[in-house]
Amino acid sequence: MHDVLFKTDKIDCIKIELTANQLLEFAKRTAEETAKHLLQVMENEKNPEFITQKEAMSMLGISSPNTIKRRVKEGYFSSFRIGNMNHYRKDEILNALERERCSG
Repeated sequence: MHDVLFKTDKIDCIKIELTANQLLEFAKRTAEETAKHLLQVMENEKNPEFITQKEAMSMLGISSPNTIKRRVKEGYFSSFRIGNMNHYRKDEILNALERERCSG
């Protein structure tokens, strides 16, 4: 059983009642999901996937190359010169999108 109290658009307080077994199951599931995520992050670090500037701009909904260059300078993600073109780590672009989603 759970009670959720709302204050305008933001959650003011959440009260959740769980049995010991429910809490244990939740903890196990959370630990498993976290372990899977960390393994994926470690794998991405070994073999990062790079995308072109055009692909990154499309994912981010950016139409101007100047905007993506500015975001690199601001530290949102890194840019890598491969040949004569800028490339970006796909995981960094996805992280930037997640941060935007969470903050906006």
